[in-house]
Amino acid sequence: TVRKLKTAVKSFKGFSRSVMPADFASHIEADAASMIDAGVPDDLARAIAELQAFIVVPEVMAIAHRAGAALQRATETYYKVSNIFRIGRLLASLQKIPTSDHYDNLALLRSLDLILSARRNIVVQALTAHGDGRDPVASWQAKDAVRINRLGSDLIALTDGEPSLSRLTVAASLLTDIAAAHP
Repeated sequence: TVRKLKTAVKSFKGFSRSVMPADFASHIEADAASMIDAGVPDDLARAIAELQAFIVVPEVMAIAHRAGAALQRATETYYKVSNIFRIGRLLASLQKIPTSDHYDNLALLRSLDLILSARRNIVVQALTAHGDGRDPVASWQAKDAVRINRLGSDLIALTDGEPSLSRLTVAASLLTDIAAAHP
């Protein structure tokens, strides 16, 4: 497992910048610039800031394995699904949602689990069914466009409002519905 992870990290270093969403790359650059301004040497600051990108490697490895796809293709598809369904905004909202008791915390964690699981399932479905095509996600969406677009629009509307536990729970449920097998 460690050998596989090391190999994946080396591969990921080679292509991550080319497939990473522009806003995420900008965030990494801003973090590096902040560290450089604080006196951290350039190379070290950039290396530290780029560590954020590696958090997706184990998940993308699992997706690639499930879908029988190359790591780079799985990463591209992972980022595309994340962008289309605003997964980053959903995950960022987790930090803004106040919880008042143990059950609110459980609901928050359950919603997080549903969001992450749905994203994995969507990426695997797209790669499994359309991995040989130019754009697996677009092909996956086209197979059930009306349902996916309707649910996706509802999901986007939820991410535009003020974060709350109820909005996050409904968003997680919608994303799970999107990931449900096509008819």
